[in-house]
Amino acid sequence: LFRSVGVVDGDGKLSLAEGTALLRLERDFLSKGSELLRAVGEMQRTITNYAVVEELKDMGAEPGDIDVLMNETVIDAEIVDGLTQSQKDFFNITSSDNSSES
Repeated sequence: LFRSVGVVDGDGKLSLAEGTALLRLERDFLSKGSELLRAVGEMQRTITNYAVVEELKDMGAEPGDIDVLMNETVIDAEIVDGLTQSQKDFFNITSSDNSSES
């Protein structure tokens, strides 16, 4: 057991066969890790592609469309200073409170 993890009596060197076996194990380990990493990358691309296509569908577009129009409703509004009477009533603001906020 100790020899398999590199702890040996004497000079502490591995035999040629042991060194070769360790190099083969390392090669196989790194090869399998590379395969797994490649598979994870492919899964990430697939998930990302699916999410983008679904978002495009939600926006009423297809992959490849240049300008995607958002489904937004534009409301005309006029910006005015001060509060309306309904806002004052809702927030229980009196005329004297409104003047102190300015």
